[in-house]
Amino acid sequence: MKKESHVTAFYIEVLLLTVGLIGIVLVLTQIFALGRRGSAEARELTDAVCLAQNAAEAFSAASAPEELCALLDEGGNASLAEGESGTLVRAGYDADLRPAENGKLTVSITWDEENAASGRMVRGHITVSADGGAREIYALDTAVFLKEAAA
Repeated sequence: MKKESHVTAFYIEVLLLTVGLIGIVLVLTQIFALGRRGSAEARELTDAVCLAQNAAEAFSAASAPEELCALLDEGGNASLAEGESGTLVRAGYDADLRPAENGKLTVSITWDEENAASGRMVRGHITVSADGGAREIYALDTAVFLKEAAA
């Protein structure tokens, strides 16, 4: 009789240890899943910042929206359209940041001009979005002053 109670106690201990081990494995699995999701979000944000930086450099190098579109266009990935807040330039990129017409990431740049006595102030709002523009990842405001050419 005493021997049976020792065996029962052993089985209960094994059962409790197994339940504890399963609980630890489940917690660790969730921690790793959260880390992986955070890593994917960080990579997506890094890619969006890189694209916005490149778009801002192209914006400062251009003197007209058509020139900006030409600077960003690589194989038909950029387009020019008139919007309610000025001219809009859009460019598409795939997940590896290569130009793609219908890519995963879309860069949108507004071109809004203000005339001044000695030149033009051009303001731009750069937005990097995913999923065809449905989800905004990063936005950046920029401006450039274009001096009029001397006659």
